[in-house]
Amino acid sequence: SYGIYDTFALSLLYGFSEEDQDMLAATARQCLPKLPPDLYQAALRARTKARIESAASQYTALRFYPESDYLIARQNDWFATIRMASIRTKAWDAQNRQHISGSSSGEFSIALMTDGSEFDNSTIPTMKWNRLMNVTRCDAIEAPPMSYGQSTFVGGLAQENELGMAAMQYLLAPPGQDTLTGNKSTFVTRDALVLLGHRLRCPSREPVVTTLFHAPLEDGAMYLRNGEKLETGQDGQWELQAGDVLLLRNVYVQIL
Repeated sequence: SYGIYDTFALSLLYGFSEEDQDMLAATARQCLPKLPPDLYQAALRARTKARIESAASQYTALRFYPESDYLIARQNDWFATIRMASIRTKAWDAQNRQHISGSSSGEFSIALMTDGSEFDNSTIPTMKWNRLMNVTRCDAIEAPPMSYGQSTFVGGLAQENELGMAAMQYLLAPPGQDTLTGNKSTFVTRDALVLLGHRLRCPSREPVVTTLFHAPLEDGAMYLRNGEKLETGQDGQWELQAGDVLLLRNVYVQIL
């Protein structure tokens, strides 16, 4: 069950003791035959979240892994990873026909989580994988083959738990296709992610699109633009301007 795997992943991530992990395993065995899969996973998530929140202040961290082009930010009430790819690291990979849609995962993608529902097993199969948070794409460029990245200038820094940054001179140029280039960076503080982009260009007639935020819509959640309700019952487009502030469920997005 994905619920069991998710729970054990969280227990390892947040440093639960072996005794705590045994408790979680026993809970899983008790809940599994009694609850439908969705309720079972919700129960495990709620119990795990409560344990995490009770000791969250002990597990804040910010670290950049230069050999992997990877940054992790873990705060009391949110968690984010930033994944890049360079000539040193694989842009993406797939085995046993798994992750075959993940060609954009190494293109400066950000996975932002506040409660874990952003990437549960009901959301992942329906995600637009070329529209992950912070990914810049031109739809005229098809998914590149599995290989190392093409960017040569990629790196990052992290200072204790105060400030981190990741940056890359982006290059996506699959053979026989158009070329997408740009300068991108992300700064991480205790309270925010600051996403910057400069000279994002592609010679194709198709527009160049950068996704600033990516998460499933939830019934009953608040979605506001400058304090006014956004209609989320159907697909739509809104023209945003500098200074606009969006509330998307429990995340604020401000256009600089």
